[in-house]
Amino acid sequence: MRKVYSFASSFFRFLMTVIWNYEVVNHSGLKNAKSCIIASNHSSYFDPPFIGAITPFEITYLAKSELFKYKFFAKFLRMGNAIPVRRGQADLSAISKVLNILDSGKSLLVFPEGGTNTKTIKAGVGLFAIRMKKDIVPIHIKNIDKPISCIFRRKKLIIIVGEPIKYESFSDLSPSKENYQSLANMVYKRIQELGH
Repeated sequence: MRKVYSFASSFFRFLMTVIWNYEVVNHSGLKNAKSCIIASNHSSYFDPPFIGAITPFEITYLAKSELFKYKFFAKFLRMGNAIPVRRGQADLSAISKVLNILDSGKSLLVFPEGGTNTKTIKAGVGLFAIRMKKDIVPIHIKNIDKPISCIFRRKKLIIIVGEPIKYESFSDLSPSKENYQSLANMVYKRIQELGH
């Protein structure tokens, strides 16, 4: 793990402990994973660094291209392994980069919802998992959007790690838009179930 990435992970773990009073449920679901796709619900800009902080290996994630407008912030995002993606269109460049990353044995964090203010499930997680034959680790984050309640210990940031969805369980799905979307919908349903 790179020194900069390791330092950032440690910093965010400290932040989570002091402010969000966090707890990880079923951490072994991540500790035993290798070269996988991590799929999570998305309600805060803190989701990527917080998931990165509890993951024992480096991850790459997608971030909307608008966040890369400012040079300093763009540099910070790239140091955290963010890949810019143009939303609302098929960004073939971003897709190609993701496929290369997964092919190299690295792991990817995906938010099936796409953004914090959308509820339309995107097919990306299905595309990446089917094309690259990767297991999917579902995660549900609770109370990340309630820092004040967490500071005063009325609530706790809870990160629930689900059991991996093995590639073998969907290996019969051929590469197609319909199958990508179907798998993405199933993964999102699993993520939501973790939060209940």
